[in-house]
Amino acid sequence: IDSSANAISLARENADLNGFGGFVEFRQQDVFKFLEEHEQEDKYDLVICDPPKFAPSRRDLPKATRRYIRLNVAAMKRVRPGGLLLSCTCSGAMTQTRDAFIRMLKDAANEAGRRITVIESHHAGRDHLVRLSYPEGQY
Repeated sequence: IDSSANAISLARENADLNGFGGFVEFRQQDVFKFLEEHEQEDKYDLVICDPPKFAPSRRDLPKATRRYIRLNVAAMKRVRPGGLLLSCTCSGAMTQTRDAFIRMLKDAANEAGRRITVIESHHAGRDHLVRLSYPEGQY
């Protein structure tokens, strides 16, 4: 689910190139709307939640945290019991503020009525360089 037609097109192309074209489905829609409209429908073994940057700066963190909670609650409700949720953030403010992302996940799990376990935690890949003059780029 992505609101960007370009992102959907690239995802389909990538799936085809990797032999997964017949196994995945892509939809262009606002993810909040989709998850709320389809809350009672199919549950999935794996849900990947990788939103755009909700918190460009620390002052945006309170509003961004509410959006992350809302998104993760809806995503958690779509995961089958025993399934996996991969939840991501590209907001440095979420990862540089002590435990903000983990606290957000705990709050979302409580609201969704789910128990969660963090299996792994990662930062951006090696191809994502961090300039010393811009530490906010580290997430």
